[in-house]
Amino acid sequence: MQEVKDLIPQLQRLQVLYQSEDFKPLDKFLRSSYQQKEAELLSITWNSKTSRIDAAILAVQVNLLGVLLNLPYMVKKIKDDLEEQEAKQKQQAEADFDPLNVEGV
Repeated sequence: MQEVKDLIPQLQRLQVLYQSEDFKPLDKFLRSSYQQKEAELLSITWNSKTSRIDAAILAVQVNLLGVLLNLPYMVKKIKDDLEEQEAKQKQQAEADFDPLNVEGV
């Protein structure tokens, strides 16, 4: 799997997993880690190049933890967006089709 959209076929399984009792310890750990990293990010003093690098690293960690916490939602959102995009492309193709301009006639 290369992208989050590759998880679309597993969406239902992800939703069941995230709701399961077995997932709760991991959910608790992820939420705690997210809150900790977010607090660290918000407490950085912006007085040196090092603090900018630290802030960038923490921002990436916060974003990654946020994605993991909300993975089923993220996959569903991507699925819905792809379906909407596909429907728009189909509509556009139908609108662009001109039955009076058929090649070879």
